[in-house]
Amino acid sequence: MKRGQREAMPDKPEKTPAKDRRRNIFADIVVTLCLLMGGFITVGTMWEYHRLDVPMPADVILALMGLWGGELLILAARQILGSDALSWSHRTAGSSSGDDDVLGV
Repeated sequence: MKRGQREAMPDKPEKTPAKDRRRNIFADIVVTLCLLMGGFITVGTMWEYHRLDVPMPADVILALMGLWGGELLILAARQILGSDALSWSHRTAGSSSGDDDVLGV
């Protein structure tokens, strides 16, 4: 490289369309509300059993574990499907390679 020349700047990543941004914000809000509600249910249930000084039955513990297992499943599905689905929609929406002519239309 000659003195005074600048290195080529890497291409800037494409901005996500507004619809994808809204979808991401909606998903973030839903996940946050689910986590808050799960926490509220867990704390409320544990507080009631503590307040009444009654041992917590196994089915209640199992239900709480199932609730948090479902929350983890939602988070994992969002991580796995969300990234793939968004990158797939960017590829198909951004491609203008003339694939419409495949059927001869």
